[in-house]
Amino acid sequence: MQSGAPEFFYKMSQLAYPLLTSRSATQNELTLAGKLL
Repeated sequence: MQSGAPEFFYKMSQLAYPLLTSRSATQNELTLAGKLL
């Protein structure tokens, strides 16, 4: 396992969760998040 993987996924989950659960999240933001993952 890469040493930086856990921290990376933790930070991504912290950023993505509010966007996915927010009613203000746009389809473009969701698409961008999908491309980053």
